[in-house]
Amino acid sequence: LEPINEASLCEFLQLLVEEGTSIQIASIFGGWHEVNTPQDLTRAQNDTPVFLAEAEVRAQVAAMGSCLLSEANDLKRPLPIVAKELNIDLKKLEYLLSGDLGLS
Repeated sequence: LEPINEASLCEFLQLLVEEGTSIQIASIFGGWHEVNTPQDLTRAQNDTPVFLAEAEVRAQVAAMGSCLLSEANDLKRPLPIVAKELNIDLKKLEYLLSGDLGLS
């Protein structure tokens, strides 16, 4: 995985498995977007309101934030470090975790 910042999610998960980390599945029914790049994230953010009502979008954003927080906790990463690693403003990350990130 060199350079690590260019590794795909699949490559990262494979590395974790090879290092002995237990990986669990999460079944997703609807509202799924494959996000591997910043461009994918922008497309997912733009597409989501088309398929879901505003309340559902907020719930989905909160669920994504919850998953992100869980992963950060598992990796022992405090939120300021996660924000820096993702190159996102800490306040925006906190909004994401609460489900209050803007829908535009």
